[in-house]
Amino acid sequence: MRVSLFSICILFSCVLIFSSVQTADAGSGKNSASGTLTLNKAKIKLVHAYADMVNPEEPVIVISDKPLPADDFSISLLSEGFIRDKKVHAIVFSISRKEKKLTDSIRFLYFPGKKTHFTALGDAAVLNIRRLDDTVIEGKITTPKPVADDFFEVSFSFDASFHVSLSKSAAKSVPQKVTVTGDTSPSAKAYAEYYRACIKGDIDKIRSFMHSKIRDEFDAYDKEMREAMIYALQHMRPTGINISKPSVTAEYASFIVKGSLKYGEKATGSVRMILEEGQWKVLEDKWDVIAAK
Repeated sequence: MRVSLFSICILFSCVLIFSSVQTADAGSGKNSASGTLTLNKAKIKLVHAYADMVNPEEPVIVISDKPLPADDFSISLLSEGFIRDKKVHAIVFSISRKEKKLTDSIRFLYFPGKKTHFTALGDAAVLNIRRLDDTVIEGKITTPKPVADDFFEVSFSFDASFHVSLSKSAAKSVPQKVTVTGDTSPSAKAYAEYYRACIKGDIDKIRSFMHSKIRDEFDAYDKEMREAMIYALQHMRPTGINISKPSVTAEYASFIVKGSLKYGEKATGSVRMILEEGQWKVLEDKWDVIAAK
């Protein structure tokens, strides 16, 4: 699959975010997982299961080897630093309630790797749903054959069953408020509008702020990649940012954007804007996240 610099900039700096998640310890008898993940020949036992019910028609299942941080019944952030420090392994995927099969929105494997902390599952996994109603999601997800990701130099396979009991009153998703401070020049204002659209997941507005070349590349991706990119743009960034004073030439504007994530991670964005038909458009939007010490 062809991946542009724009998508790499988005996905390489990503963190895993969930809100309004139904959680319970595996030992409680409510939520549990069983099975094994084989990662580069190392066998990892999977015992914990969680469900994100922000979108009831497309629940997200998380299966992990270690308990995930859950305050106020929400898994709010799994940063690269957390995954590496705690050596967490997690399989994350979204399900169509109507069709009872994997959707293209979210299909990831997270792990404390040397080059990266995640890889996309793509079409490697097969899901078998045994029960999916208002109270329980139960099933099994497997890889019929080992998967090799040559780019990240990782191979994996898994065979895991999961059972998640759902609350009768799942919490409703609360729109995230975006705070933008700092420079207010035309290029910075355009980026601020683009950034707010990212957090809202407004795909039409996001596209309208992309440079035509970047927009054409985005439109050429398959549905899975487009949805993964929008998910990253919407959920994997600070909701409060400060824009530095841009360096501006006749056509370009470059500036640094900074913000913080929930557990103290420092997020820094390197942004390049370009004038296209008299309007500032996003040419590069590269973010790095550094775990809190």
